[in-house]
Amino acid sequence: MVDINELKNNIYDVIGAILEVKKGMGPGLNEYCYQEALQLQLENDKIPFLERSPTILFIMEHLLNRNSEWIFCARTIS
Repeated sequence: MVDINELKNNIYDVIGAILEVKKGMGPGLNEYCYQEALQLQLENDKIPFLERSPTILFIMEHLLNRNSEWIFCARTIS
């Protein structure tokens, strides 16, 4: 069974890392700049993640021409 409090803490940690990057870098940069900065922040905060996991995107049952790369954060939840 998932511990809801632990899950909430993990979510708050990830959101905190995102807000740190946003505060530090400001608006208007390319998404790849933010992605690299977020990876550095997650490493600094010792939040495990899978780096740039390829994802195939669909909308209205149509495959988009461009694949996306996402950062997935995960901590073991007992």
